[in-house]
Amino acid sequence: MKFEQYRGATSTVEFAGKHFLIDPMFAPAFSYPQIPFTKNCAKGNPTVDVPLDPIKLLNYDALIVTHLHFDHFDEDAIRVLPKDRLTFVQSLTNKSVLEHYGFTNVTMLSEEGTKYGDIILYKTSCNHGSLDPMSNDFYQKVGLDNDAMGVVFKSPEESKVLYLVGDTVWYDKVEDNILKYKPDVIVVNAAGAEFPENHPIIMNVEDVEKICRFASSSTIVASHMDAVSHATVSRKDLQKLIEEKHITNLLIPSDGQVLSF
Repeated sequence: MKFEQYRGATSTVEFAGKHFLIDPMFAPAFSYPQIPFTKNCAKGNPTVDVPLDPIKLLNYDALIVTHLHFDHFDEDAIRVLPKDRLTFVQSLTNKSVLEHYGFTNVTMLSEEGTKYGDIILYKTSCNHGSLDPMSNDFYQKVGLDNDAMGVVFKSPEESKVLYLVGDTVWYDKVEDNILKYKPDVIVVNAAGAEFPENHPIIMNVEDVEKICRFASSSTIVASHMDAVSHATVSRKDLQKLIEEKHITNLLIPSDGQVLSF
């Protein structure tokens, strides 16, 4: 199994002989404005440029789009992605949107498991602000949904189980998924993005410490770092967490880095 950190939430996964592209955001730096109602750390989005030509990522077997926010699925990606390639999404609503963009091979993942060759993909729940009334109000103000999903990868061809937690804060469903699936590798979106200010919608430093300690036998990988304007946590902050709290199971890959398990 391999995990490649591309930029932000965009990554690739090699698992049981299949190559997955996850949440493609291909736009150059500062193509989008700042996120409103937040304390912004940069003048626009994404906050850094891509580490390599996105065209090099298009040799994949299947695409996974965890949700439709611009930092997970953007116009540049829509333009260049092969429209006939197998694509997994979280809901009928997301499926309809992708089909509107011309994607012709879209499948909705289920919590009961969706088979793909020797792999079973399990849709998992996220709290991407959906349980915060203030975040809900602000999502409505800007006309965005607050739904998102995570994905668990299992296969008899792989000795390890992978859990992409997705855009969520630490809450009971994440804990339940760790207990249920016993993942060996857990990828967390850990930039502490807020919407609105002071209302986290993905994991921050405190959440990362919680998941590292709760899943102490798992390797935790910090993704979705240093790429969006509404982030409150940097890779340096997580490195400080490792040093000050003696965390031993957290990896913080840089953009373009490949991790093998």
